[in-house]
Amino acid sequence: MTIHNTQPGAGPTLLLAEDDPDDQYLLRSAISHLDMHLNIICVDNGITALEYLESALDGDGLPNLILLDLNMPMMDGKQTLQKLKGDKRFQGIPVVVYSTSQSETDIEEAYSLGANSFVVKPMNFTNFTKTVQKICTYWFDTVTLRRGMHDYDRSS
Repeated sequence: MTIHNTQPGAGPTLLLAEDDPDDQYLLRSAISHLDMHLNIICVDNGITALEYLESALDGDGLPNLILLDLNMPMMDGKQTLQKLKGDKRFQGIPVVVYSTSQSETDIEEAYSLGANSFVVKPMNFTNFTKTVQKICTYWFDTVTLRRGMHDYDRSS
C-alpha cells in the first residue's frame, strides 16, 4: 500500500486518489498557496484509497474530503466511488471527482454513484491551480463539513 502524507498537520484532511505523480505535485503546489494547513494524503489507486480509509477508522479519523480521479489502475474512480458510497462508514465523506474526462456518460455515472461534484481538470497550470484552489476554498472555507469524521460507527 503506497500512501503519502504530504503535509501532516492538525487541519482538515484531504484524501487525493490520483495515479499521476505530476498531478499530485501540481495539486499540492496549488494548495500550498492557500492558508489552509490541510493534511493531504495521496494514494495512487482506488484499492489503496479504500485501504487507507479502513486504517483511518482505527487511527486519526476519516478525511474531510476525497478528491478522486476517474482513470486509475487496479480500481478506477467509478469502482472506488461505488464502494465508498455503498459503505455506511464512508458514504458521508464528500467526494469530488476530478478528471480530464468531459464525457457526459462519465459525468452522469459519477453523479449517479454519489459524487458530490464533478470537476474537469484544466490542461494548463494556471487554470489547474485556480481550479484546485476554488475546490479547496469551497469545501474547506465555505461549506460546513461534518465534525468528528473519526466518530463514525466503526462496526458497519
